[in-house]
Amino acid sequence: MPVTTLDSWIQHLRLLFTPTGLLHVGAGGGVGIVAYQEWPIENALLIDADERNCKSLSKIAELHGGWSVKQSLIDKVNGETDFFLASNAAESGLLVPETLAPIWRNLKTIGEQRLEGVRLDSLLSSRGPGAKLFNWVFISCFPAAHIAESMGDFLEGVDVLVARVALPTAGLSGVGADLSSVDQLLAGRGFRCLQVAESRQPELGHVIYVRDSKQEVEKLAADRDQQVKTAAERQQQIEQLSQAKAAAEKLAAERAQQVEQANKAKAEQSQLASERQAQLEKLSADRDQQVKTAAERQQQIEQLS
Repeated sequence: MPVTTLDSWIQHLRLLFTPTGLLHVGAGGGVGIVAYQEWPIENALLIDADERNCKSLSKIAELHGGWSVKQSLIDKVNGETDFFLASNAAESGLLVPETLAPIWRNLKTIGEQRLEGVRLDSLLSSRGPGAKLFNWVFISCFPAAHIAESMGDFLEGVDVLVARVALPTAGLSGVGADLSSVDQLLAGRGFRCLQVAESRQPELGHVIYVRDSKQEVEKLAADRDQQVKTAAERQQQIEQLSQAKAAAEKLAAERAQQVEQANKAKAEQSQLASERQAQLEKLSADRDQQVKTAAERQQQIEQLS
């Protein structure tokens, strides 16, 4: 992969991706912000775990409206964690200094502290709507992969991310500080590696990632296709439910008609039974009257005899 100077690429990218907000993790005492210090940015957050560095950064932030400084230890999880003090203060952090022996042979641990670590998405969520404007991110401390991952959904709004990493020649892997770890994370989040800029230390570099427009378009297209598919499935479900409802209504109407016909038949049978009962009663009355008349005639005959 070709190497180049960091500052020249950043200045070019600034024209392509206008900074609406800038986030810098591991900003140090101010040396690392030279690349963008004169940019007309009204929304910047500089983060460092070292109190002395934060005091130096605060003096710089006072000269820029909308800039702020936060003393925090950024980690991939929220909660207490170990912070290692290195013989080279600039390399103090989450990694055991001896882990970096392939880069600095004489780097040693001189102390250890228990500090409260915080994920970036947790920290940014407390800052309100302005946190979503951070489309430029600098990560100048290890392990960059874990720090970038801790942004969570806020990473979706990032256009340019510059991370300090251990280059493959360092042979450093498995701790989230190497180029491969950062590549793997960001490739899956819509970024592509644009360039690697060497540092004074041959095994270290700054890698520049930009939002992959093609991948974003493909993702949007895939999302759109999924939405269309979901809408079609829901329409089919609605049609099936409508058909089932129509069938149920038809069945209910047929049953109601059958009940009505049965009731009508029952009423007709009841009326017929009543008519027959009336006829029987009339026949009985006529018979009784005939018997009575016959008896009276028989009596008259007897009297005449």
